Amino acid sequence: MGNGASSGGVPVTSTSGKDTGCVPVHRPVPEIPRELKDVQQKHKETLRAQTEKLRVNTILMREKVKVFQLVDRYAELTVISTVRDRRLVEHELLARGRDHEKWREQHLHRKLEKIRTDQLFQSSFSRNKSKSGSSAAMAGVPGIGKTTMVQKIVYDWATGKIYQQFQFVFSFKFRDLNSINCRINLKELILDQYPYFGNILKEVWKNPEGLLFIFDGLDEFNDKIVFNDSQRDTAPRSTCIDPDFKCKVSDIVYSLIQGKLLPGCSVLVTTRPTALHLLEKAEISVCAEILGFADCGAEDLASALSTYPSRTGLDLSYNKLGDSGVKLVSAALRNPECKIQKLGLMDVGLTDSGAEDLVSALSTNSSLTLLNLSNNELGDSGVKLVSVALRNPECKIQNLWLYNVGLKDSGAEDLASALSTNSSLTVLNLKSNWLKDRSVPALRRLILTNLSLKWIGLEGNRFSRTGKKELRSLQGVRPGLNVNI
Repeated sequence: MGNGASSGGVPVTSTSGKDTGCVPVHRPVPEIPRELKDVQQKHKETLRAQTEKLRVNTILMREKVKVFQLVDRYAELTVISTVRDRRLVEHELLARGRDHEKWREQHLHRKLEKIRTDQLFQSSFSRNKSKSGSSAAMAGVPGIGKTTMVQKIVYDWATGKIYQQFQFVFSFKFRDLNSINCRINLKELILDQYPYFGNILKEVWKNPEGLLFIFDGLDEFNDKIVFNDSQRDTAPRSTCIDPDFKCKVSDIVYSLIQGKLLPGCSVLVTTRPTALHLLEKAEISVCAEILGFADCGAEDLASALSTYPSRTGLDLSYNKLGDSGVKLVSAALRNPECKIQKLGLMDVGLTDSGAEDLVSALSTNSSLTLLNLSNNELGDSGVKLVSVALRNPECKIQNLWLYNVGLKDSGAEDLASALSTNSSLTVLNLKSNWLKDRSVPALRRLILTNLSLKWIGLEGNRFSRTGKKELRSLQGVRPGLNVNI
């Protein structure tokens, strides 16, 4: 696990047991052979030392890195035992609109099952009930805390809280494995990171059911892992069936997940949703998705923006940020080192009070191109503040989502006026607001004069039949224009 630094930037954990609707299964802890007890104790002490501290990069404080006790800074996250649509790409995750609303409604009615991280290898969630070992995949958008989740899993195993059916846990980061450019065997891979195992690994291999391998960040792996057997190199050296057999790192991972190497062991892989297609043909027993975190420190939320200077997308939707949390996020956006391009703030408890801070940031940020503020109680006053930012030539927003924000005619008129001189906006979602016929002339002028606008969503408002007809008549007034009403 290295030094335990968080790539997601935000500490997270799984939901409480009462939300899952099932009773945790406590498996009997297998007796470990006497010759392995000493190395197991050493291994747990090492992992505990590596994972007990959480290092969070921040641009909001003088220190570039803040160090916390992991257990003190860990917050709640929601994980479900399914993945919605593996074809979604990152920008769609930030602006998925009505599709996500429908999914959210299903989730709130418990049609989709929550799962705790300590349940990932329980048979009740497994697709394959017959296998003794299993592989689990955990997907989550950038910044959601996948690496911190792995850190907490390893820490909880080392301190005896979870997964005690496993005698040993071995954790690797794909980005670290990228540095291995030669053929290697599983024994060498483990000894490189955990040298104290020495010659005792041959005893460890005897009980593969007691082993858990964790590989974090599949999307960061430079090599390609082919799970479709019809497309794989059928040469014997491409499949590792022995821990001493030297092959490529990708073949070791393949063989562990497919149960060809140490059959009976368990494997956990984390990845961004955009790389899930790589696991389509893999022997994955449980496929889960991290939805988001709740009640976490706003300071840590904001620092997720700057964990990597190159971060371009972050979805904070459906989290209890409130105005105070958005204020800290806004401070991060004002920092010249922040290069965020796509920001999801859908249903985060933002009001017109918090919008003032956000608008201040938007007025000076020239990198943000997609902003989703849907399902927040902005009202006309909040949207008017956003309109002020849109008038600023430094504002380069191309995709603006204001779905169900309590917008009425007065706010729409200000918004239309601001956007009439904006040359960057291509998508504007104003669905499910309180717009009536009074705003139709302003909206028509906007559609006719803003030549960059390609799509405007007006469905679900309070227009009369005549108002709808006047707006619908602009459909196709120029090539590529779509008026959705």
